[in-house]
Amino acid sequence: MKKFYAILFVFLLSINIAFSGAVTQANISTLYATAGPYYVVLNTNISNSPQCASNITRFAVNPSVSSGKAMIATLLTAYSTGAKVTITGANSCNIDGVSEDISFFCINC
Repeated sequence: MKKFYAILFVFLLSINIAFSGAVTQANISTLYATAGPYYVVLNTNISNSPQCASNITRFAVNPSVSSGKAMIATLLTAYSTGAKVTITGANSCNIDGVSEDISFFCINC
């Protein structure tokens, strides 16, 4: 029974990832912050964005949590060095309501 629940969990997790926005080997064109969210604007459209994401060239990061601060620092490095990024969205727009939240990203991968 535990094996069944483990397989079910992996399956449900993969569904969320399958329908989230993604971009591969893109350049960051702009980074900007507002009084709340921090935005990562890319030089290409994000594929498979959720319906809540009306802006298909940017992702949002929450700078008030430690994971968001770490993402911002790493994304600043990628931007300043011109490194290409691969970003997967979280299939949600919880940070600002119109930009997809970042779930995962890597540099030069």
